[in-house]
Amino acid sequence: LKQSVTCQHLFLFPGFSLDSGRSLTKKGQLTVVAGAPRANHSGAVVLLKTGGDTSTILLKEYILEGEGLASSFGYDLAVLDLNKDG
Repeated sequence: LKQSVTCQHLFLFPGFSLDSGRSLTKKGQLTVVAGAPRANHSGAVVLLKTGGDTSTILLKEYILEGEGLASSFGYDLAVLDLNKDG
């Protein structure tokens, strides 16, 4: 997991796939998960959190990068609670 990326081409096709859920990274916090299948030529999934007192700003929290060239990581995604902890 990376928390900061400097590549200007990270977000090619941002939001190609989207989902959201609560308590993914912090209890009770809403997290938006966005796929960017062309980021850095291998794809990425970005976890975004709401910023500050307003819910209209989304901030990058984590970035998961694809490992293989042209793998299209982030093309499709789903958020679910496998262990049913809320």
